[in-house]
Amino acid sequence: MRLGAATCASPEWQFVGMKILVLDDNWPQTAWFIQEMHRQRIEVVYASPGAITARGLGRYCRHRPAPSMRGADYRQFLIDLLAEEAFDLVLPLCEPLQRVAWDLPDPLPSRVFPRANAEQRRLLDDRRAMYALATRLGVPIPRMMPIDGADGLDAVSRDFGWPLVLRGTQGLGGEQVRIVRNRSQMLEAYSALHDRSPEPPFAQEFIAGTRTVVGALLDQGSTLRAFAQRSLETYPAPTGPSIRSRSMKDATLLEHANNMFAALKWDGLALAEFMQGENGEFYLMEINPRPWGTIQVAEVCGVPMIRPFVQMLKGETIDPPRSYVAGRDIVMFPGFLSARIRQGRFPRLQDLGSYLRMIRTIPWKYGGLLWHTSQTLYWLWCDQRANTLRQRQSAPDLPRLNKAP
Repeated sequence: MRLGAATCASPEWQFVGMKILVLDDNWPQTAWFIQEMHRQRIEVVYASPGAITARGLGRYCRHRPAPSMRGADYRQFLIDLLAEEAFDLVLPLCEPLQRVAWDLPDPLPSRVFPRANAEQRRLLDDRRAMYALATRLGVPIPRMMPIDGADGLDAVSRDFGWPLVLRGTQGLGGEQVRIVRNRSQMLEAYSALHDRSPEPPFAQEFIAGTRTVVGALLDQGSTLRAFAQRSLETYPAPTGPSIRSRSMKDATLLEHANNMFAALKWDGLALAEFMQGENGEFYLMEINPRPWGTIQVAEVCGVPMIRPFVQMLKGETIDPPRSYVAGRDIVMFPGFLSARIRQGRFPRLQDLGSYLRMIRTIPWKYGGLLWHTSQTLYWLWCDQRANTLRQRQSAPDLPRLNKAP
């Protein structure tokens, strides 16, 4: 696993052994990984857009401001950075950046973790290929139908009825998933997906039920640790990240997920997402080859994932898997507060119970992490207040009603 060694001194910390370049687009869960790497004496350079303050995440890493991961200049930025500094590992923590890193000129991809061979990339780059694999493994999937251009949409609606799902072949965090309930929505969704999806969009039967996920730490597809949870609330609904979840155990769900992970032969962290239909069956939605946004739910319920993942990067032995508490409700920090702020529903008395449950996921022990997440929420709250004020100022005055004498 380890590809080299680097030793450097810091006025606050002595780093011995590894230097890792972390790539992402300011995802909230990344801060936890950076803090843990620092705790295990890994030197971390964090390339991301936005600001990182010295009192916050800057305590644990050296920040390199990066362009947007979707910009045309990101690839050259990364090549220049790797020419400027030597790293033992390059760790992209979301799918678009994994693809950029895997496509770098040789020998740079040899330092990327996780690595992906041609077959793995084929499965990850095309949901249709992943669904075909699931079918061969006996893992249920929703009924699917190709769309023969815009003219084929009416045939899809006649076959599946309303609502139905349109999907692109890639996507991140629900970007290429649309649930449509009428022809007008279907035409609009198809046009948007046709522009974004690398291959033609396709249709799926809508599965009414509950989103369930299995997160795992993997070694060549072998499950070292696994944790299952169901979503209680997502934002944006219905396809966005979970902000309230409940831990669960189900032998069939874990078997389906482990079969998919084993066939993919993945290294590191990955997430299998399912919908549990009203018939009790679990239908595979997608496989995400990265850390997931609600990984703190596993941590709180007794299945640490972050610390053993960092140990894996260092080539160390990982403790055996642990049992965990099922049926525990967890509210995500800062995701729950972020969602409520964006909705204009913070604070409110109805969420008092959720605020109390959220205490479990607040990083009280780590000052820099707490400062970073709290500061991000404060900036978001200020932006939301400013937007609300601008909307009020731009709204036309309502006519005054004269009272009758």
